[in-house]
Amino acid sequence: MDHPRNAIQCLLADANRFRDMGRAFRGSRARLDSGDVLFGLLVLCGVVVGLWLLWYVHSRHEGLRGRKGPLRLFHELCRAHSLRFSEEWLLWRLARAGRLRDPAQLFLEPERFDAGRLPGSLRGRANLLRRIKARLFPEPLDAPSEESPDRGQ
Repeated sequence: MDHPRNAIQCLLADANRFRDMGRAFRGSRARLDSGDVLFGLLVLCGVVVGLWLLWYVHSRHEGLRGRKGPLRLFHELCRAHSLRFSEEWLLWRLARAGRLRDPAQLFLEPERFDAGRLPGSLRGRANLLRRIKARLFPEPLDAPSEESPDRGQ
C-alpha cells in the first residue's frame, strides 16, 4: 500500500521536470535558421499542391460521372465492352484523327477500323485496332463464312 504514495511523492518532487521541458526552446537553440523556414514552406506548399491535385482529379471524375454527352457515352461504351485504358485511348486517338465530333460513332462504324482508312499516325497500331474491331463487331454465328463447306453446294 505504500507504493502509490511513494509514486505520488516522486511525481511531486520532480515538478521541476515539467518546467525544464522547454529548455530546448530557449537561448541559442531558439533561433530559426533560414533553411528551416525554407524547408517548412516547401513542405507546406507541397501539402497544398497535393491537396489541390486530389481535389482537381476528384472534381474531374465527378464532373464526368454527372455529365451526359458524347464523351460520357464514349467512356461508357468502352467500359461496357471491357476495353482497357490503352485501348480506350487508342480509340480516342482514332476518333480525333477522324475528326469525329462524337467519338462514340466508332462503335457504329466498323469501316473506320480498316487499315486502309487509318491515318498515318495510327497505321503502326493496325493489328491492335483490328483486334478491337473484332471484339466490338463480332461476326454473327449464323452467317456463312468463306471457308464453310456448305457455300459451294
